[in-house]
Amino acid sequence: MVSVGVPILTAIDIVRSACAPTPLSLKQKLRKLFGLTVVPVPTLHQQMWDNVRQSIREGGTLTDPVRDSGLLPSNVVDLIHQGEETGDLDEDLLKAAEVLDQM
Repeated sequence: MVSVGVPILTAIDIVRSACAPTPLSLKQKLRKLFGLTVVPVPTLHQQMWDNVRQSIREGGTLTDPVRDSGLLPSNVVDLIHQGEETGDLDEDLLKAAEVLDQM
């Protein structure tokens, strides 16, 4: 997405929305059953992307919140870091996606 001109924050929002929602807890199922409002709980991956978005908005990096989350393998984090350092983020994000697809 980034390589075709999609702004990074928009791309992050798209990726975040693609993360699978957390299954409803028993408490949420009961609330839904009785017609009460059920607030969706973000997944760990959604929380990570929220942190990435916040970091970028504050002038930080993409790498730090991804690394801090512990959700992605270190080789993927290294590719993201490399992309940020070299200015080839779009290419290195594609490489990271390929690595994740092979897992």
